[in-house]
Parts: sequence; C-alpha cells; structure tokens
Amino acid sequence: ASTQKYGRLDLIRLNIQKSSRPPYRERFCWNDADDRWQASLYLYVFPHLPPGLEQCLRRYVLERAENPIRSRLRWDGQQKPQRRDATEWKALRSGRNDFWAFPERTANAQELAVDWTSGPDRYRIIRHPESRPEAGWLRCFRFFAYPATKYHILYRDWPSGAPVSTSYRIISGHLCPVQRPWRCAFAFFALDEQAPGTNKYFIQKTPQSEYYPRIRIGMTPAQCGGWDPHDQFIFYAPDMPWPCTAKFNVQYKMRGGPDAELEQNRLAIADILAPHACGSLWTDKFAIFLYPAPTIDLEPDDWDLQPQQSNYHGQNEKKEYYDEQQEQYDRPQEHQYSSSQYYYYDATIDDEQGNDHIGYENSNYYYY
Repeated sequence: ASTQKYGRLDLIRLNIQKSSRPPYRERFCWNDADDRWQASLYLYVFPHLPPGLEQCLRRYVLERAENPIRSRLRWDGQQKPQRRDATEWKALRSGRNDFWAFPERTANAQELAVDWTSGPDRYRIIRHPESRPEAGWLRCFRFFAYPATKYHILYRDWPSGAPVSTSYRIISGHLCPVQRPWRCAFAFFALDEQAPGTNKYFIQKTPQSEYYPRIRIGMTPAQCGGWDPHDQFIFYAPDMPWPCTAKFNVQYKMRGGPDAELEQNRLAIADILAPHACGSLWTDKFAIFLYPAPTIDLEPDDWDLQPQQSNYHGQNEKKEYYDEQQEQYDRPQEHQYSSSQYYYYDATIDDEQGNDHIGYENSNYYYY
C-alpha cells in the first residue's frame, strides 16, 4: 500500500555542514563540503510536492546570512523560528531555496530538530533529538526526512597465486581513508532507514584475522561460511530506478573451474570496475539503485601491485612474500590529486566574502 501511494520517490540530498572556523555554525545547502565546511549530516527530502501528498508534506525555506556565513531553516508561513532572532536573513544566492518534508512522523521518515542560539543568531539541525537541547541552545521545531550515509568502495590487487586476485571493502563516512595499496573505485549514498519502495541490504565482512579481506552483500545475513555475524552494517535502497540514482550490480565470484577463488561479492558499475577485474568469474547477483557521490582520486599510478609469477607453496612463505610486496607501499610517496572521471556534480562553493564559484564535471554513467 505504501509503495502504491508513494511510487518512485523523487528525492534530493540536502547537505548539513559545520564550519571549520569559529564560531560554531552550520550551513544547509546543496553543495559538497570543502576545506571551510565539513560534512555533518545528509538528508534526502522532496524537491517538489508530489501529487497525492498535499496533506502529508510541508514546504520549508532555506535562508542565509553573512559575516559570518550561516544558514536558517523555517517552514513556509513562519516569519522566524525563534522570536529572539534579530538577524536579517536573505534568500540563497543561487539554486533552489526550498524543499518539502514531513511535519509529523510519516512513511518511516526520521525525526530531526532545528535548534537556535545567539551571538550571532545561528541554527543547527539535530538528528535523534530525544533529549533536551544542549546548554545555550533552544528548540525551535521538528520535521521528518530520510538521513543517508556516504559509502566508498575500495579495492586492492593481489599477486598471482593468491587465494583471491582482488579484495574489496566498503567504508562508511564522508572521508575515505587512503591506505596503500587500497584504491577508491567510487562512492555512493544510501538511506539509513527504510523508505517506501526500498529494500534492506546487509554488508558483511570476513573476520579481522582473515589475511585476504572480502565482503558479502545480500538481502539476508549469512550465519555461516566464514562471514563475521557481528561485523556488518545495513543500508536501504530501491531495486528499481529512482530519479538521480544509478544502477549498481551486486556480483559474486564463481568458485568452480581451474581459476576458482574464495567466495566474495562486489558492487560494480559498467565501465568502471569492468576493465579492472571483470572476467568470466564475476556473475551478476542482483541490481540495486543508489545515489552516486563525487570522489577524488588520491593514489599515484605507481601504487599498482604488479602481478608476478611465484614458485612458493607454503602458507607461511606466501604471507612472507606478500609482506615483502606490502613494504613497497609503506615508503613515503608523493600524492597526486586528480578529479574523478565518474561523477557529475555542481560544486558551488560560498567563500567567506559571499562569492560563488561554480565548477562542473562530466559523467560517464546514466541517471534514471
């Protein structure tokens, strides 16, 4: 019934960011974080009023003030969330300045609260506001939306003869750790709670004692087979195209044949991971649709671990060989920065003087 009522949800990402410079303040915007604004929270909200939900949603307005730059959120028709607010707030310089969200708990949306403090007038958005506001802050109102988490797909190659040719990891968080010889393939956003039309997915990892890390992705957790039942996380995503999502294929490694390897899964996008480690051993398991995220490539080309033929046989000899290979990457090397070729985004950044800088990047995949 919920799926029939809401259909394919048309959602956009609202970024909640906190300033890296005092005083503490937050920015509510559609832009990505930078060196002046650190990511704090991601929310998916409605960009317009869907038909049939006129009685369920409320319009919210974004405003800004300068010296220092900060943001305010109020619901439409409300003059100001806090009557002691004396700042002259203005409309955003560019982009949309409103969105739609639930004023009450509906369709499993999560509760968020807007708090205010003075000196200067500042607002912030709090997730899980079960307790009272912190000292010096006053609660203004609450609303309900869909929080999300950013995930990074990492991979590394192993020399020829290893039980796996490539290992994969999924790391949650805004920042992706740069650890030799791991490299970031791409990043995506997924919902933290189940919205109408989404499924629940489990990501499991091998125990930390496992020398060759692997992951498993499924709609139910595995209770055996070497997967750690206590080391897993969950996200929610649709299995059909939604606006601004991309198709990700969950693939599994074939275990039969002369080139059989240890069981593992991976997330793949056409033309990204396919040239790296496709081959006939990888088979599609199912497809999910996720919100792609911009990434930055930090690793230099000489981090590649070149496959080598080896004549060792014992497990201890194998580990010593791989440890020797790993030592190459522990030495200091010069980092090279280059923009990712996979994603498109509008990188509008407000500096402290209120100027806007707009940059664009081409996309190699399709939006749905």
